Amino acid sequence: MINKKNKFKELISNFVLTVNKYNLLTGMAMDYGSGIMMYPSEIHMLNAVHKYPGSNITELGKKLAITKSASSQLINKLEKKELIVKYHESENEKNILLRITENGQKAIFGFNNFQNGIFNDLLFEFDKLTVKEIELVERTFYKISAHLDSVIKHKK
Repeated sequence: MINKKNKFKELISNFVLTVNKYNLLTGMAMDYGSGIMMYPSEIHMLNAVHKYPGSNITELGKKLAITKSASSQLINKLEKKELIVKYHESENEKNILLRITENGQKAIFGFNNFQNGIFNDLLFEFDKLTVKEIELVERTFYKISAHLDSVIKHKK
């Protein structure tokens, strides 16, 4: 018979190990095909600019759950790397909008290929799951996230 308490500890240990590996990966700069090294925060912001055209810096920050200041810093880095161009909206000179350059498009294309490669093996395993199993995984991740939100709230 399975000891649930020990199994739970093992699952948490594996979860923490996975988070640590993810954190290691997010600290690495990569070239996604544009010839420019980019950190994950930069490629995610570039991808958000692509995914939400017409959004300003504040809106993009909200989409990525980062501060306006962090969003602005990332946009400035992407502009210096010539992956985006800032321009003003014709009706509102205060509203700064963003356009992706050709190199930015190359980076997004490479990033999407990179992500597809990473997740293809997992997708193969995911396809084997039943709807009930998928719902269980979904609920579990939701509960972990909610619990971590609660812990963070109480630590502040």
